[in-house]
Amino acid sequence: MDIGSIETGIRKHRRRRKWRRPGRPAITTRLSRYLMAEIAGPAILAMLVIAFVGVGNELRERAEVIEVGLISAWDLGRLVLYFMPTLITYIVAVTYMIGILMAFGALNQSNEFVAMKAAGIPLRQLVVPVILWGGVLSIFCFVLQDRVQPWAWKRVNTLLYEELPQRATLEVLPVGVMHQFGNSRAYIGGRDLATKTLYDITIIQPEPDRKSTVFYAKSAQFVREPSGMKLVLHDAHCLFPTSQDMYGRSKLDNYSLPLPSPESLKAPSLRRTLHLSELFDEEKALLVSHQEARANNFSAEEQTHRKTELLRMRNEIAERITLPLAVLAVSFVAAPLAVRSQRGGRSYSFAIGFVVILAFYLLQTMLESGSLKSMSEIMVRGLLPIVLFTAIGIWATWRVDRV
Repeated sequence: MDIGSIETGIRKHRRRRKWRRPGRPAITTRLSRYLMAEIAGPAILAMLVIAFVGVGNELRERAEVIEVGLISAWDLGRLVLYFMPTLITYIVAVTYMIGILMAFGALNQSNEFVAMKAAGIPLRQLVVPVILWGGVLSIFCFVLQDRVQPWAWKRVNTLLYEELPQRATLEVLPVGVMHQFGNSRAYIGGRDLATKTLYDITIIQPEPDRKSTVFYAKSAQFVREPSGMKLVLHDAHCLFPTSQDMYGRSKLDNYSLPLPSPESLKAPSLRRTLHLSELFDEEKALLVSHQEARANNFSAEEQTHRKTELLRMRNEIAERITLPLAVLAVSFVAAPLAVRSQRGGRSYSFAIGFVVILAFYLLQTMLESGSLKSMSEIMVRGLLPIVLFTAIGIWATWRVDRV
């Protein structure tokens, strides 16, 4: 056997040995997957709980718009789906931090981090992947907020302010309550669903001279015709205005009363239906409008209105940019603090989480501009908590392996 054959055999043996015995990078990769699996469980559970509460709060805030008799289970499911993109961008930072603290607290209680340190694995290699995943979630939240959220809010506005009002006929409105129906008002005393008959119904129709015509019927039924909806009144009476502030009265039977088509409502705000680029274009237009109002000495009320709209638009832009970065900032602080909580357990983790979230959002609230500032100043105010927490997290990560 010659020297060349021996050297070739040694090289093959070394390659096989290297393949069979993975080094530290492979171990670190497996540990990273293990840590992220431990974080994902409590984070997803917390997200579901907070999202459930958030959706309920969104529905409660719109209780005046949503008629219970008009909304179906399918409509409710669509509203939950449409509200989720907006809620996720707000709660991912909190839920990811909860997942980090709960997972790391449990690992510390079972002394798994002690075993990893004894095996020569530095804690920094456990913290860095968690922070990197925080960056990935920040990108995900930004895309979700800029691309999916406008689509979802358009669907919410269409359903609440266009579709539901169009269903608002007297057939489905609750009884015992006075309702605004188009430009008229209607009161329904009772309803028979089998025969689709209304009982003790009163219709008040305004007239051009600020007076009203009142129709009362013991019973009435709907008739749908190509020309529109009509209400056939049985055993009815009519009070109508005459000259000299007097009212006349007439008895009617089987009288067909034309009804106006339900009108769509105006959505309260359209800022959330715009993409970030569209928000910047709208901000420029509002700035020109605000400057025009000041230059032409518009009324104080009009100037205040335009100033408020410009401030809200600038705050919306700052929130779209800074809110997704909160995930990265919180993970920078939570990961090194949680990995060093030697004997704290879950109670210590909850305490850390409460302090971190309270400090972050309190600082963000304090720095939020309540008066009109330049776009750059509002952006700096919004980014300051992110920069501060990121700097603290970098320092804590650098010192995480020190005794």
